[in-house]
Amino acid sequence: MNWEAKYLKLKKEFDDFAYIVSHDLRAPLRAISNLSDWIQDDLGEHSNEDVTTNFNLLKERTAKLDTMIIALLEYSRVGRMNLEIEQIDLSNMVPLMVEEFKEKKIRIEMAGTLPAFETYKHKITTVFKYLISNAVNFNHQSETIIHVRGEDAGDFYQFTIEDNGPGIPADKRDMAFTMFRSLQPADQQKSIGVGLTMVSRIIDFVGGSIVMEDGASGGTKITFTWPKKIIS
Repeated sequence: MNWEAKYLKLKKEFDDFAYIVSHDLRAPLRAISNLSDWIQDDLGEHSNEDVTTNFNLLKERTAKLDTMIIALLEYSRVGRMNLEIEQIDLSNMVPLMVEEFKEKKIRIEMAGTLPAFETYKHKITTVFKYLISNAVNFNHQSETIIHVRGEDAGDFYQFTIEDNGPGIPADKRDMAFTMFRSLQPADQQKSIGVGLTMVSRIIDFVGGSIVMEDGASGGTKITFTWPKKIIS
């Protein structure tokens, strides 16, 4: 067995392992959450502020762990699920994503070619969703500015998403693509740290590449390629 066959075998074994573990771990978590609710109901008026605080913390932690397991499950499913090839128009899709953040002031500037083509619609939508969400959620400017550019790159399309946020130091960029690793202090974390990991995983699956750099305004600039045609 050559190295490539060994790699594919190990990769499949990991995917199978992650899928099984994700399913098997969620059941006891649901039981813990339900049990804590039942105990609180039984305590009723005999409960006190400390007990209530501890139960709320327990439910918060189990909910976070459940979210992490779901993310692991989705990660293991990248090569198995959402493989339908459909038409998508990125020039229409990108502005719609920004509309989801109605409570924030956002300006999006699109340039180049954002094509309409047939591809893994769900997967490319997920990639743009995570990248745009990161650009918005981790930005403390009074106005979030997101530059989205598309270019023809031979057999691929090349897309760039650049923001005016705080940026990511060069020595921490590898960490940004690691599952469950957040660059924020624990008491300030807004996410569980799966977005860029999923983005990288999906792009690797379709045969593209991804690079993170400093943006022109000091923010983060992410460039990735996506094949024009999916070979199934």
